[in-house]
Amino acid sequence: MTLVDPVYRLQTVFKVYRNEFPPIGNERDPNMIDNDVNILPDPSLRRDLHGRPHSTRIHCAEDMIAREPTGQPKHCSICSRPGHTKKKCPLKTAPRIV
Repeated sequence: MTLVDPVYRLQTVFKVYRNEFPPIGNERDPNMIDNDVNILPDPSLRRDLHGRPHSTRIHCAEDMIAREPTGQPKHCSICSRPGHTKKKCPLKTAPRIV
């Protein structure tokens, strides 16, 4: 206890919250209490909660090599033909044969 400053002790913290905090007055008349205060958040500081969160990963040189195209054509997972993906498949509306 001799190494801890008295400011950090629990008794000191409890003394701070023992008294009630006085309400903040009006700008024009500090003695008048304004119970009608509306605090609105700044919309420009709001996070975008839609979609997937953005990655903060820092890519290294090996990642850049792995991202280069391999020369293999894209192929569709529905019809297995090269040149397009499932998103643009002409057979997308047709029933899939399993």
